[in-house]
Amino acid sequence: MGQGHEVGLLARQLFPGGVEIDGSRGLEQAIRSTQELIANPVVPAVFVDHL
Repeated sequence: MGQGHEVGLLARQLFPGGVEIDGSRGLEQAIRSTQELIANPVVPAVFVDHL
């Protein structure tokens, strides 16, 4: 778990401006949000937390 957290922090540093998806609202909502963000050319990265 600790290594995964470290990788997530590094990814956020490599892709500033990325958007984090809060998976605590359920899988279906996370999928919808992810699809919307991927379709947005302004968003450089999508990060998922707590699925």
